[in-house]
Amino acid sequence: MGIILLIPAFFLLSCSEKKRQDFSGIFRQKDATESGVTFANELKESAVLNIVEYLYYYNGGGVAVGDINGDGLEDLYFTGNQVQDRLYLNKGNLKFEDITASAGILQTPSWSTGVTMDDVNGDGHLDIYVCKAAILSADTTVHNLLYINNGDGSFTEKAAEYGLNFRGLSTQAAFLDYDLDGDLDMYLLNHNIHTINSYGPVEKRKSTDPYAGDLFFENRLKEEGRFVDVTQKCGIYNSPLGYGLAVTVEDINDDGWPDIYVGNDFHENDYVYLNNGNKTFTESVAKLMAHTSQFSMGVDIADVNNDTRVDIFTTDMLPDDEKVLLVSAGEDSDQVKLVKKDFGYEPQKARNHFLLNMGTGTFGDIAYMTRTFATDWSWAVLIQDFDNDTRPDIFVTNGIVRRPNDLDYISFLNEMDNKNPASVPDRTRKLIEKMPSQPLKNRLFLQEDKLSFQSFEIGKASFSNGAAYADLDNDGDLDLVVNNINEKAGLFENITTGKNFVSFDFSQNKGHTTKGTKVMVYADGMQFRKSLQTTKGFQSSVSHVLHFGLGNATTVDSVLIIWPDNTVQLLSVPEINKKLTVKREDTGLRKFAGNAPVTNPYKLSVLPFRHEENNYQDQNQEKTYT
Repeated sequence: MGIILLIPAFFLLSCSEKKRQDFSGIFRQKDATESGVTFANELKESAVLNIVEYLYYYNGGGVAVGDINGDGLEDLYFTGNQVQDRLYLNKGNLKFEDITASAGILQTPSWSTGVTMDDVNGDGHLDIYVCKAAILSADTTVHNLLYINNGDGSFTEKAAEYGLNFRGLSTQAAFLDYDLDGDLDMYLLNHNIHTINSYGPVEKRKSTDPYAGDLFFENRLKEEGRFVDVTQKCGIYNSPLGYGLAVTVEDINDDGWPDIYVGNDFHENDYVYLNNGNKTFTESVAKLMAHTSQFSMGVDIADVNNDTRVDIFTTDMLPDDEKVLLVSAGEDSDQVKLVKKDFGYEPQKARNHFLLNMGTGTFGDIAYMTRTFATDWSWAVLIQDFDNDTRPDIFVTNGIVRRPNDLDYISFLNEMDNKNPASVPDRTRKLIEKMPSQPLKNRLFLQEDKLSFQSFEIGKASFSNGAAYADLDNDGDLDLVVNNINEKAGLFENITTGKNFVSFDFSQNKGHTTKGTKVMVYADGMQFRKSLQTTKGFQSSVSHVLHFGLGNATTVDSVLIIWPDNTVQLLSVPEINKKLTVKREDTGLRKFAGNAPVTNPYKLSVLPFRHEENNYQDQNQEKTYT
């Protein structure tokens, strides 16, 4: 989330050529009295803690989905900022029971942010890792939490024992097997606040920050009984430049090793950490893409156009309503961009990015072409086939309780700053009260044809942040759950009918992580790819079951399971319209050859020279204003 000063004229575009409309043909919102999900992330500003003192005050909380008791129904964990977290047990038929107290979840609220469910210790039960903006609390015992599943419906908090009790400004954790040794390691995404240490050239990435710098922990439970900080050794930036809001894991370059995408707010670029296969990463955003979102809020990586190569979608905060756009601060000026370039930063654009995998080792932004570049103040993005028609769709959460980039508000700030602070009683309260509030409807982009989307609004206007998907009622389609500020969480039942599906459950593979498993489905001349990666969107983690919409296809020809160690297992003509339990075979597995690279048709090799652009700015010589 950022405050910026100028709006380029070319942004005065409508986000969609078709008028947005409310849409209830796929999702129906469940009432809290019916579902039992009564959690609400209520926030109340105080003189000590508010958006003036903490710029991420309204980033809200996350939600994690997972089957914690092995009954085949996925359960829900919500994080609260000023209210306590809540754990709900799925009782079936979209009815949930609050088991927070009986499960051993701590009852004292202490600004939880992101949450993820994963089998951290490899015992076959899903554990829960909760991130905290811990240093907001005067209580020095507050830190990130690791709830280890006892296998009897209860959890024991063991973050300190496992070496994961970080106390700082954490946003989210992503678990991955980065060295393919069969256990889960962890990337910890942290965020910063504006201080003098948050600015400077990119060389400052080599510095460290004990509270805001990202961290990487290697799983050494078998050797040392804990996770070990290997941030510096593996090439992860731990600097004060990072404003980490989004993180997800995927094999971006199809080399068989899990990579990491980090979405950073403000001036710092997004990071793409490519796994070198030797316990190190190389940050490669400049090599893979021409530009990224400037205020990256959420991220998801998935194959959107069914070419079996993963694409990337990041959310920003560009309004698509012209009335809102005209009173909102926008892009950096050309002069500011030049300063950033001189400081070593890569180009950024203050809008959503839809980065299509070109198959050549690079990604091209098609957000304008697909009319997905502007969804206003957006947080989570989730890519999935929500209507089971074989084409992945895009869901985006929206809304901001206080909008600090409103131009009228910025004018008010300038006027107040010119006054003697002593003459402005209750200055902080006035600053907050004058800041506009804007609830927004969440957005669903349904893919109608190859990379052609229709935009719909889902539910009522709200302040929605973290979100996750899962087939919560086991009826063959994906439901949505959303964490809202100042109102009850949103539970959206998917009411799709008439389409076929198949899904895959890997929970019966105890002792060797299945995180990162890829599944290739071949049906009716079509091909689909999904990966078992759960940390997605914003501060949240999604279902551990991989779901494929089949549309009108009545059979699946074959399924290719590519395990994390890149061995391949074939499932021939599996049943459809059911959840299939997949167990790894012990013998006879061969290695996956991978996708062949595509030749770049636009690469020129015949010209003997390279153009060097002169550093000349027209507007500095011929200004259109005085």
